[in-house]
Amino acid sequence: MAFILSRERADDVSRAFGKYAKYLEEKAEVFPESAYRLATSAWHFDPNDKRCPHDSWLEEVRVIENSEGGRREVRNVSI
Repeated sequence: MAFILSRERADDVSRAFGKYAKYLEEKAEVFPESAYRLATSAWHFDPNDKRCPHDSWLEEVRVIENSEGGRREVRNVSI
């Protein structure tokens, strides 16, 4: 469902964003409220808004997988 990060975007940006918006609306209940607000915010996709991450640099990502249990089989991944 990567409408805005896929080939579809290159073919027709408006259509890709429309499909993305429809998908978000249909699945709204599965997202945390804050994630849904971000994904549907106009400013996030507006390069003229200084809050937009358009030219941002990702400097670090941490993926941590904690484990517990007798065989350390109970896993919890956080990003």
